[in-house]
Amino acid sequence: MERQKIELYQERTYGEKLSATFAFVSENMQVLLKFLIYFLLPVSLVQAVAMNGYFSSAIAISQSGNDATGIAKIVGSMGLMVLLYFVGTILLAVIVYALMRLYGERENRLQGLTWTELKPVFVKMLKRCMMLILFSILASIVFTALLLGVVSLHPFIGFVVALCVMMAVFPLALVYPIYFLEDNVTIIEAISKAFRLGFATWGGIFGIFVTLAILVSIVGGIISLPWAILNAMKMVMGANGEEGFVGSIGYSFIVYLFGVVQCFANYFLYALPLIGLAYQYGHAAEKIDHVTVESDIDRFEQL
Repeated sequence: MERQKIELYQERTYGEKLSATFAFVSENMQVLLKFLIYFLLPVSLVQAVAMNGYFSSAIAISQSGNDATGIAKIVGSMGLMVLLYFVGTILLAVIVYALMRLYGERENRLQGLTWTELKPVFVKMLKRCMMLILFSILASIVFTALLLGVVSLHPFIGFVVALCVMMAVFPLALVYPIYFLEDNVTIIEAISKAFRLGFATWGGIFGIFVTLAILVSIVGGIISLPWAILNAMKMVMGANGEEGFVGSIGYSFIVYLFGVVQCFANYFLYALPLIGLAYQYGHAAEKIDHVTVESDIDRFEQL
């Protein structure tokens, strides 16, 4: 039997939002994996090299003492890891929300979706994502400067402002689905709408995000265990001067493969909070703005 389409704009309970998240992943697993492999597997391949380089340099420094070359390698590996993680998270968000958008627009959902069909939406969302990141960086610099100025003048007011910012973090999470999934909305309008919908449904955002973040952390930690154990074995045996097989090229290649699996699996898991926030946004928009009712009225007037 054909599955019922998962509508974005629909009021849902906490459990129904979680169910919609996992149902979307289950229904579109093949398409989601295909495009994640295309874009994020290459990132994971290089990221695993940076991870292993960082860990190997750290082991070398711990065994032979600090040296400029080792520290430079650690800094270089860490910088590459941060850069790749930044690129990977951008591509992940663009892919996930592009697929969710096409899922709602296409008659046959994501069945038979090709790169030719995805490309225009992907490019559009990539541009919007870069604009949002640039705006966020500039806004963060301005806000930090203002906050430091306030703190220097009156520490208590600065503490209150910082507390308000912490409360606003969860409503601001709705900016991403709003800005990516709605048409003709500016960044300022997306932020304004995120605050309006987010504070009205603050508990729902907190519950969905924290639940999925804990799940991602637990599963990601389990997946990361083989890579961590193999590196720990190499460190212990190297410290005892008994490297043997752990110092061979074969062992290093196995560690590298587990690093690739760890990186790619974590990116796949990070898709869950993004999807969950989208359905949380759909719930809030339907509950507060009655989106589907207004849409039905507009279609009725066009008849």
